[in-house]
Amino acid sequence: MRNLKNRYIILSFICATILIVTSFMISQSHSLTMVNSTEQKGDAQEELDIKFEGLDAGSGKTKEGVRFSFQLFRSSDGVGLSMTIEDHVSPEQANRELQRIVKKAEKVIKLGPKINGNGEQVGERAVLLFSPNEPSRARAELFWTDGRYLKNISSPSLQHVLKFEKSFYR
Repeated sequence: MRNLKNRYIILSFICATILIVTSFMISQSHSLTMVNSTEQKGDAQEELDIKFEGLDAGSGKTKEGVRFSFQLFRSSDGVGLSMTIEDHVSPEQANRELQRIVKKAEKVIKLGPKINGNGEQVGERAVLLFSPNEPSRARAELFWTDGRYLKNISSPSLQHVLKFEKSFYR
C-alpha cells in the first residue's frame, strides 16, 4: 500500500511538471529573444500594461517530502508563466534551498532582501537566469523566501516575471 502511495505522489509530481512544461511550449519560440532583450533593458520594461490569466493550478509533494502548490498563467501578450510555493519545515530550510538554487543559476541578476508592501524584510530574494543547452528553453526565475515558504515565479521573459511580482507580491 505504501509503495502504491509513493507511486501516486511521484506520478502527481510528474503530471504537474508536464503541465508546466506544456503550457510554456506555446511561448518557446519567443523565449530566447525575450530573456535577452529584457536582460539588457532590466526593470524599465516592467511598466508595460500586461495582464495575467490563470490557466491551471495544483499541489503535491517533492521527492524530498516538501509540500508545494503551483499555478500556471498566460499573459495578455501570450507569454507563459508559473508561480510555485514550497512549504518547508523551517525558514532555515527554505533559505538553504534558495542558496542551493542560486548556485545552479547561469547568471545572478540581483540578490538581496525581499521587502513586503509595509517595507519590512520578510526574507531573501534572487533574480536568476537559467539557460539549458537548448536556447529556446532559457528561463528567467525569481525566488524569494517568506518565513518557511520558498516562492518562485518562472517564465521565458524576465519582463513578465518582474511585472507579475509587482502586480501580486509587493
